[in-house]
Amino acid sequence: MKTGIIDYGGGNLRSVANALRALGQDPVIIASPEQLGDATHLLLPGQGEFGDTMRRLDERGLTPFLYDWIAAGRPYFGICVGYQILFDSSEESPGTAGLGLVPGRVCRFQDEPGLKIPHMGWNSATATRGESAVWQGLGTDPYFYYIHSYFPEPAEPAIVVAESTHGSQRFAGAIERGNLFACQFHPEKSQEAGLHLMRNFLALPVAKPISHPNDLLHGVNLETVLRAVVDRYGWEEMARQIPIRCFMFDPTITSSLTFLRKTPWARKKLEDRYVYDAIRDRSTT
Repeated sequence: MKTGIIDYGGGNLRSVANALRALGQDPVIIASPEQLGDATHLLLPGQGEFGDTMRRLDERGLTPFLYDWIAAGRPYFGICVGYQILFDSSEESPGTAGLGLVPGRVCRFQDEPGLKIPHMGWNSATATRGESAVWQGLGTDPYFYYIHSYFPEPAEPAIVVAESTHGSQRFAGAIERGNLFACQFHPEKSQEAGLHLMRNFLALPVAKPISHPNDLLHGVNLETVLRAVVDRYGWEEMARQIPIRCFMFDPTITSSLTFLRKTPWARKKLEDRYVYDAIRDRSTT
């Protein structure tokens, strides 16, 4: 087992690296896909703005690399913005798409009398699913260190493993699905609780992924892909995830197929969603 830390030109690399060294690891810093080496477990410690993070990942060729890594079921630990970019979009950066690997969006805390934004400091994270592969041995309300103004709203409540509250607003502090774990707090700044969480992540088995996620598209025609995704999400959610005219104003199979066949980027996004769902379904059976 070998750990790698994604370096996109931002993020708290030093603190995360020091935390991993305290756990006996010698992490490799990965600023491009070619530097992966023999890493089996990846961490992305994000800081800063959602849109800027996605832009930097794109510039370094890390976006498709991360997408394939996570979609193939390999161990990934997203921290702060490294958690947020898993989702479809963020109110912080309208018009910028996230990885779209986890359905949902990132929202800003709403103003309340006396509420300080950003949410900064120690706060409890209440377990919502009991113990899981990564969230175990922590008790019901461990404390972690937060600093953020935005938080994800997952469309699938079942993936949430811990929730926190700021003011009257409750939000998903951490999610877990298969070998994917991500959290809004900073485990590298959270003393023993954070080290315990990272130790659990490092214990995840090395995945045996399919040779490439898109192998799942072999022999599957576009209409089958479209019907499968529509049946799962419905037209309204489709229009939110892939905002094209046919999904929003003429939601039929026929019109959508016509548009998708001549619009490669929209077809790719639809196929990516189909592939990810297929991998997720395999991992839960």
